[in-house]
Amino acid sequence: INEDTDELRPVSSVVISEDEAVKIMDKNPIYLYFANEDNTKLRPEIRYIKLADAGKNTEKLATVIVKELIKGPSKNTELKATIPEGTKLRTSVIIEGRIATVDFSKELIENHTGGKDAEKLTIYSVVNSLTGLEGIKKVKFKIDGKTKAEFKGGFKFDAPFPRSTSIISKESPVRGEI
Repeated sequence: INEDTDELRPVSSVVISEDEAVKIMDKNPIYLYFANEDNTKLRPEIRYIKLADAGKNTEKLATVIVKELIKGPSKNTELKATIPEGTKLRTSVIIEGRIATVDFSKELIENHTGGKDAEKLTIYSVVNSLTGLEGIKKVKFKIDGKTKAEFKGGFKFDAPFPRSTSIISKESPVRGEI
């Protein structure tokens, strides 16, 4: 055994190459919640965004997170998108009194497949991604600038949603493409 190369590492340590380390310097890790392989739970994907894009401003960072959720999961994962195609974020995310308000275009509802489970994954992918930020406790939704009474029938949609940990998969987070 060559003792020079057989060094001990703590099992929990993450070993990344120098190239990867360079890529994530000056970047902020964000946790984006997407549907897992069988659409039963949310599983986080860790993505790194440039600090310059996020700044120290929570509203700016929240806006980046929602735009990344709309883009969908990285191609190198088996995760599934939770935001329907064609959905747009109409304005920047606004935070007042620890509640983030996200104003989506009507496609969030119109292009959604519906069904209580699918609606829940969509709602909580946004809620859990944003409540991971300091300063956000709940998320309120608007569609085309207006509060709607319900999503597609499965959920009351006019009150702020707190984080839900029960919907998060026990599997470890997936690393998105750096």
